[in-house]
Amino acid sequence: MCFLTGLHVYKLKKLCAAMALTSRLARPGNRNAESEAYLDRRLAVDVYLGAVPLTLTDGRGLAIGGDGVAVDWLVNMVRPPPSGCWTAVCPQ
Repeated sequence: MCFLTGLHVYKLKKLCAAMALTSRLARPGNRNAESEAYLDRRLAVDVYLGAVPLTLTDGRGLAIGGDGVAVDWLVNMVRPPPSGCWTAVCPQ
């Protein structure tokens, strides 16, 4: 699932049920987003910006990168231009 903003894309990856428990126990804080951003940044440094928490707000809403309790993690990327042409974002 992706959340689009004016300048960014935030990707939420869900694990299959069998892997979820193992992954969450082995990687406190669900670092899957951090791992993906780190690995993909090697090939697309101008696209992958890192990982940000999806947090629970006081009013029981969700916030990207908020101050509340992290309920999951998102991969933060640069949003492609409307033309869909990545050469404007990723020079060769």
